[in-house]
Amino acid sequence: MSFLRQEGEPYGLIATRAGEYTADWTVSGLTSFRRATIQRAPPGLRAYLEHPAHEALGTLFFDLFEEALMYDFAVKEGASGVADLLD
Repeated sequence: MSFLRQEGEPYGLIATRAGEYTADWTVSGLTSFRRATIQRAPPGLRAYLEHPAHEALGTLFFDLFEEALMYDFAVKEGASGVADLLD
């Protein structure tokens, strides 16, 4: 696309459209779990896992969590909180 840089405004439009297509292809290639996890991750973690230098780590992270069971508990402090969990 470098030859288009001399075309002025059309270059910006074409580059924008190409970026949109690239983003769509990238997102459509993700599993639904990975896509949902990335969307819900804190911005710092999301940026870290999406960085090219961390691609292998990000892949491992998501592959492992697709197999894991996760639970969300509201826990009270103290002995009564532990007792509530055991009931």
